[in-house]
Parts: sequence; structure tokens; C-alpha cells
Amino acid sequence: MRKRVLLVLLIIIWPSCDEESTAGKTCGDGVIDSGETCDGINLDGASCLSLGFNGGELSCDAQCRLITTSCEATGRCGDGTLQAQYEECDGTNFGGASCLDYGYTGGTLTCTGTCSIDHVAACTGVPCGNGQVDIQEDCEGDNLDGESCLTLGYHGGDLRCDNDCLFDRTNCAPFGRCPDGEIQTAYEDCEGTNLGGETCETLGYYGGDLKCDAECVFDVADCAPFGFCGDGTVQTEEGESCDGTALGDASCETLGYPYGGTISCDGACVLDTTGCRRFVTVSVGTQCACGLTTDGEAFCWGSNAEGQLGDGTTIDSTVPVQVSGGHAFSDIRVGGGHVCALTTAGTAFCWGNNVEGQLGDFTNTDRHVPTAVAGGLTFATIGVGLWHSCALTAAGEAWCWGNNASGQLGDDSTNASSIPVAVAGGHSFDRLSVGMDFACALTAAGEAWCWGINNRGQLGNDSVVYSYVPGVVAGGLVFTDLGAGLFHACAIDTTGAAWCWGNNGDGRLGDGSTTERHVPTAVSGATLFARISAGGTH
Repeated sequence: MRKRVLLVLLIIIWPSCDEESTAGKTCGDGVIDSGETCDGINLDGASCLSLGFNGGELSCDAQCRLITTSCEATGRCGDGTLQAQYEECDGTNFGGASCLDYGYTGGTLTCTGTCSIDHVAACTGVPCGNGQVDIQEDCEGDNLDGESCLTLGYHGGDLRCDNDCLFDRTNCAPFGRCPDGEIQTAYEDCEGTNLGGETCETLGYYGGDLKCDAECVFDVADCAPFGFCGDGTVQTEEGESCDGTALGDASCETLGYPYGGTISCDGACVLDTTGCRRFVTVSVGTQCACGLTTDGEAFCWGSNAEGQLGDGTTIDSTVPVQVSGGHAFSDIRVGGGHVCALTTAGTAFCWGNNVEGQLGDFTNTDRHVPTAVAGGLTFATIGVGLWHSCALTAAGEAWCWGNNASGQLGDDSTNASSIPVAVAGGHSFDRLSVGMDFACALTAAGEAWCWGINNRGQLGNDSVVYSYVPGVVAGGLVFTDLGAGLFHACAIDTTGAAWCWGNNGDGRLGDGSTTERHVPTAVSGATLFARISAGGTH
């Protein structure tokens, strides 16, 4: 009885001792372990062709074994079955062909180890060299029967005919063919499973499975659904804000540019806002401010009692309103109650208060929209004061119009003018700035000249005497920029140091005092400047 119990225990225990352990096997990790012929897309370099099949797509199953189903459908040379798509013969199977089909009178066809028909070895009856390409021949001498390396599937080379009237492909072979297992980069993208290191991502797609087609060209069918920059579809999840003409719901306005314009999409599928209207210059007067957008459109805001906003009304606005007329301006200046601007062609337009003829339109009528300055002159730069305006032509000639009670028109008189009059002296100026009742300008050599009211020394000529013509600023300094304000002016010399003169109430001359200065006085401190502007009291 004890022997039988022991035998039963041995029978129960014995199988567990003989069981094989599966610990350490990691099929699916992409690494080919012992006992695996493949793992995922890792086929260890194998392909249907390398396994001897005529074609097909080799893959790997969940047990890390090669799946040759697709390969087997194409057959292989030596299986005795003729796959006409790939083979001329297989073993003794010639598909019904015989030496007679090749123009011979007798003999037996031979099938080579690569499953191509050899009709030379054992067929008899018609010799090579009869001057014509017979059915059993590829060619005869220089007669290649219309064939070439290209028609035979090679990418190039020089096809020839050998002494057996068969094609000599020696000079074709170096150019390669699809498929031969090697990527000829000059002609092919890929070969079978060899993609040359490329992926959907390296081709610009955001994902997918890249393949190679029968023509050795990339098959991007599985890449396409993932999209790419330039496909006309916005893939927001991939960081695209646009794609070509597809801009989503974006516009200049939604992107924070309230004055409109045109957005576009750059080559990286990112919105380009350079076409959106934004201010590129702004001028501030005593009652309103105006600015020009990137495309030269003018917007103004503030007091509009005299039409100085130029929108055709006299309604004040706390936000920018577009100036009427559709003009494209290159420069704009705001004064007391009027505004003047230059078009890109140099034509001057003014609007707002015109009680002293400061709009230059040969009237004293206020204008609520831009009105052309009379005289037909074109200008390069323009400036406006309290009740007068001045401008420079491209040649540097100065012209002024409006109130002239203090000689601010510079024409050696105190007569007001509602049209431009030439500033006396025949000077040529490069820069111009207009103050309340005076103006200053710089020559090309950097010499400063001023004219008009001088009750606070704002002409900088070491006096308080008004000047009805341009007078040189004292001190012999050379300036690169200047600005005229209410009762004072400032300029920058060639070193970048700032100088000011005139009324110094509230310390507007910046020299550490409130003492009036009748000649240029250095602004305190060591700071150097590139541009300068003078306002009312600063």
C-alpha cells in the first residue's frame, strides 16, 4: 500500500519538474532574443527576397516568429510552380514553351538556378549571327531590338549584345534596378523594408508608418492622415496655428490689432501678423493725438471741436477713429487745433482749425476732413505749430503758411498767409521742427537756424528780439536732431549730448535750474541721446 501511495505522488510531482520556464522572454520589446526570429518591426534584416521568395511583405507575429504568408503568395524559384509574374520557368515547368518558340528547330530548353529560360545551352537549329533578332535571341550585333538598360528596369547604363546574341548587362548593373536590395539614392527612395533611415516624421509628417512601394518610391499613404505643415489643414495638436490659406478663425482683430489688416501663414505654419495694421508713428498736440498705421492710414483721438480728428465730424473720441479720405500718409504732425500730413507722393493735406489760414487751402474755413494744401508743392517733411504750419521740399527749401504775427512764417514780414510762402534766405535744410509761434531747422552740416517769436529766448540767438527770417543759433554747435516746443527748443549734438534754450519754467531745459537761457545750454548728466522732442512745459 505504501509503494502505491509513493508511486502516485511521483506521478503528480514529475511533470512540474519537467516544465520549461518562460522567465526572461520578452517578445514584443523590439529586441530579438534567443528563440525569436523577429520582434515587432525588427526582422533582423530579413525580407521576402532574402528568404528566397519572389516578393511580398515579411512581418512578425505575436509569438516573434516570421510571417511568410505574403512571401509565399509570390512563390520562390525552385518550388516547381511557375510564377509567371516573377519567373520564366521553374524546374521542368516552362509554361508550355519549347525551343521551337525561340526559333530553333530542335533541342531542349534549360531552366537556370534563377528560374530564367536558357535557350542557348541545349536548343539547336538556328545559329546566332544571321543578322536578325530571332525569337530565341535578345539581340544581334548592334541591333538591340529597341531595348536599353532603362527598358530592362535598370536606372542607367549602356546595354550591349554578346556573342551568343544575348543582352550583356555588365554596364547596366552598376546603376542598379528596383528591386535589387540596394538603394540607388539618385533614382530610388527605398528598397523593400530598407527605408534609408527615413520615417514619416523625417519627411515632414507628424506620424504614421512609412513604406516602400514596388517602384522603390516612398509610400506615404499611412503618413498622410497624420498631416504635415503645408497640407492646407491646421493640425492644432501639432502646434500649427495655420496652414497655407487655412487660418482658422484668426484675424488681425482677434489677435489684438484693432485697426485690421491681413494675416498670413509662414512656412512653419505659424500666423504672420506683419500685415496687420499697427502704429508706426504717433504725434501729440495740445488737444488731440494722431498716428499712422503700417499701411499709411491715419487715426486720431481726443478733442474734435474744430474737426481736428479728420473723420468728418466734430464729435470727440476717446479711442482712435480713422481719418477720412482713404489717403496713404508717410508723415503726420499735430499742432494746436489742426493736423497736417504728407502722402507717400509728398502731397500735403491739413484739417481742423483754419482761423489763421494754417491749413494752407487759400481759405480760413475749418475743415473736418483732410484738405489739400494749395500751391501744388510736394514736400519731404512737415511740421505744425499753434496757428501756423511749415514744410521742407525734397531740395530742402522751407515753406510756411498761417499766422505770422511774430514772423513765424520766416518770409521777412508779419503778414498772415493762407497758402505756402517761401522762407527767406535761400537756405537748404535737412530737418524741421515747428514750435508754438516759431520754427527751427537744421542744415545738412548740422547748423541750427530759428525764426519767429523770441520773447523767452527760444530762437537761441542770445537775444529776445523777434526774427522774421531764419537766424543762426548761437554757440557754433553741430546738431543731428532738434525739437521746438511751446517757448523752448532742444537739440542733440554729434556726440549725443543734449542742449536746450528758451523758457526754463518747471525746469524744462534740464540744466538743473529754472533760469531762462537765450543760448544752447547743456542738459545735466552724462546720458547720451539719439532723438529729442520738445513739448509744452517739458
